[in-house]
Amino acid sequence: MATIPVSLIGQKPGHLDPYTAIPAFTGDCDPMAALDAMVTHTLFEPLNANQTVALTVNNQPIDRDGANELLLRSVGEVLDPVAQEVMNTLFEQALTRWIPSASSPVDEAFITQAAATCKLPDPSKALYTTQSDVIPAVKDVLAGNAGTDLLLVSLGWTFHPHTVGFWFRTNAEFDAFKAWLQGELAKIASNISAADMRMFQQFDALTLTDLTESLILRADDSQALDEYTFARVLMWALMTWTGANKPTQAGAPETCGVLPFSIAEMVLPRTLVLVNVEAHARASMRKIINEWELINKSLHTPVKLVTPGQLSKLTALARAQQKASAQAANSLSNAHQQKGRSGRVVFHKRPTHPVDIYKSVMRVLTRMSKVNQSLNSIRNVTTSFVRANRRQPNDPNKPGKVISRKYLPDIHIYLDTSGSISTENYEDTIKMLITFAKKMGVDLYFTSFSHIMSTPVRLRIKDRSVNQVWKQFASVPKVSGGTDYEQIYTFINEHPTLRRRLNLVITDFEWWPGSYHIDVPENLYYVPISVPSGYYSSLRNSAMSFVRSMEKIDPSTGSRILGMTN
Repeated sequence: MATIPVSLIGQKPGHLDPYTAIPAFTGDCDPMAALDAMVTHTLFEPLNANQTVALTVNNQPIDRDGANELLLRSVGEVLDPVAQEVMNTLFEQALTRWIPSASSPVDEAFITQAAATCKLPDPSKALYTTQSDVIPAVKDVLAGNAGTDLLLVSLGWTFHPHTVGFWFRTNAEFDAFKAWLQGELAKIASNISAADMRMFQQFDALTLTDLTESLILRADDSQALDEYTFARVLMWALMTWTGANKPTQAGAPETCGVLPFSIAEMVLPRTLVLVNVEAHARASMRKIINEWELINKSLHTPVKLVTPGQLSKLTALARAQQKASAQAANSLSNAHQQKGRSGRVVFHKRPTHPVDIYKSVMRVLTRMSKVNQSLNSIRNVTTSFVRANRRQPNDPNKPGKVISRKYLPDIHIYLDTSGSISTENYEDTIKMLITFAKKMGVDLYFTSFSHIMSTPVRLRIKDRSVNQVWKQFASVPKVSGGTDYEQIYTFINEHPTLRRRLNLVITDFEWWPGSYHIDVPENLYYVPISVPSGYYSSLRNSAMSFVRSMEKIDPSTGSRILGMTN
């Protein structure tokens, strides 16, 4: 994609500050005004008071309203790749702290800015994990050696939660906030409805002794917009309290703060997550991963209900499902706990090599049923006396050649581009599959996925080198966020053409099913990402955990993992 020229003249370089737009709980609820105050205001802050800022995009002047429109197209539910490119370029010019050529979405601008402040790499250049990033960060914050920026980057780029968070060093700090909130509520109690007051009473009963507590504020953007509603007052209170408690002296430890994971959610939040730093610092890696995966799964659940007068917890349904599933599993007799094919699978202790995957893909492809037509054709030449020899057509003792074509299934790659995976994790595997496709003389279908899926594209292979195809692949926009395999299963099952393809999911296996009622497509296999040798044991453990979680759904899951098992 060609770079779009962006020029910004007369602007005072600054930084994005979420506290510049503390939402009021009275008056009209205006998300666009909040977006302008929180982001666009900084872009149009003049260098000198008597100057105006001149912004041009593709040599066309853009005013403040136009910038807001570009920003909205970059953080809304339907993303515009052109607007994304423009805004990233604009941020690079306008902000004092920014990662050059940042790859993260515009919606994660606060995270990118925080990463630049902490001198941390872009997620396309490094793999952010719970072990190497989240756990050290929460321990540093707990010890007073770090604050909001490091916490925002570590949690944001490890899990990419599409929500707004607020962190408290301990449960005691959260209790202090609740006590202050009760005093503020007393001042405006006469304006709050009985239903909303009951929700505040339930909120006051919450404890933040575990890792997180998460709430649903509104089921959609049309709810809780009136004055003095629970959602508006609570956001005002959290922003006001955490803003007022920012250290006034350099080097003083932070005790709480806002975690603006998403610009869109900061403007009009549907959910919020309260984070206990101390609990994170004392928890195991697996517990932290499970907690945030549960949050992401709940965030991406399409149906969210908010009952008037009832505090709605974000993860309540997911936790209930987990509990029911665990109880069901524990109640099974030994006779119903057969491991099936997955139980006999042995995972290699050495790191996976692209050659291992190559051999496994070839073995699976040749074992699959032939199809009537595909991109993947094989020219087959045999000799037969039924056909005359072209050179000696009159000699009955010379057989002729019979040329036929057989068709193997097309190959469709589903690449996990969630926040836990960097380009380096999948580059070798993708290049190996491109080499494989060149040898077979076929094109590849490609789809990226996180908690959402991109539109499938076809990668042209013919007459192109591996590096040329890789550049073509790299230029395709990719989604980011959490991880959800179930959408892939549904997508394939709904399209007969896809069911006949060899479907390869390239992933780090950081996903666990929430239900035992998933129809896994027959021709779907999993390919591990590439990791440094020191991280292979962690990848192997994740794959083994995934296999165990799928035992009741698909006992053959272990045998579907290519290159890692026997």
